[in-house]
Amino acid sequence: MTIDEILNETFTDHEHLVPDAAGVLREINTRLDRRPRQRLTRLAPFVVAAVIVAVALTAVIVRSTAGHSARPTAGVRPTGVRPTGAGGPQTAAKVAARALLRTVPLPPGARAEQRAPAAVKNGPMTELSSLQAEASGTWVAPGTVSATIAFARSHPAPGFRPNCTCGGPALRWVDFSNEDDSRAIEYVVAPYASGVAIKITAIVPWVPTRPRWTYVSAGATSVDVTVERIRRNGSAGGAPTVHRTLGVDAARRLAAVANGLRSQAPSTCLGPVIMIAVTDTLVFHEPGRTITFTMPATNCPQFVVDVTGQKPAYLETGTLDATLLRELNLPPDYGR
Repeated sequence: MTIDEILNETFTDHEHLVPDAAGVLREINTRLDRRPRQRLTRLAPFVVAAVIVAVALTAVIVRSTAGHSARPTAGVRPTGVRPTGAGGPQTAAKVAARALLRTVPLPPGARAEQRAPAAVKNGPMTELSSLQAEASGTWVAPGTVSATIAFARSHPAPGFRPNCTCGGPALRWVDFSNEDDSRAIEYVVAPYASGVAIKITAIVPWVPTRPRWTYVSAGATSVDVTVERIRRNGSAGGAPTVHRTLGVDAARRLAAVANGLRSQAPSTCLGPVIMIAVTDTLVFHEPGRTITFTMPATNCPQFVVDVTGQKPAYLETGTLDATLLRELNLPPDYGR
């Protein structure tokens, strides 16, 4: 039996939204160590509190389970859902999450519950992205926690694989990911009455539409560029910082590449110590405004775009870094 057969609209929708990630993510990007894009799971409440205090975050929604420590799972940068027709990418991600939820097999005898039993209501939650849509459903079923977890692992949704089986006797869960780790399913089980309670959440990241103000105009007259390759912790490598002002022709060549970058959700990946801090900054001068592209020193790099009066936007790195080095006659591996 599948969820589609007995779901009966029992799911709930949720969204992870960071209303203004500028200060938060810059502090995280520059102060925390990094590793290639990963999924962050079971973020403990005391860690959440520490981040909130450290970066003065006023509006971050984090779902966690008391008593469970952070358990990073390796992965890749989430692809996310991009704009497809009316409603935009966020709406498309909601629809995709609901559809994904309906593909998850349920154990025999499972019965939908309109109200989530307290045993699973506040279960752990996977975070793929700082922008993601979720669709959840809850059920009760006969049997034991162990048997239900075994069923879940042996009956994944099509295209998904089980990862960690975690927790203890009072609460256990399995998280599933698809082939490129761009979507996830969280399957939580706890004892309930004479059987078990089950909560399943489908998670789909989404990618915002690139704002029009992030494009460099054809009237750009120059660009101030800075390339930093700073050695840390006694590591090998590093190189002198390069700062130059380039004229209109170079500005337009760099702008052409910058204007082709795709939008991304703000990076949330964490990882090991960065040995060479790689940072690029490009400040384009246009009549009436400047527009700044900054690639902070992280292992999950992206360009942050700033214009006075706008909230920062986040873009893929693409070939902008390589193009900048060529314009400066620097080798592709400069300082690395």
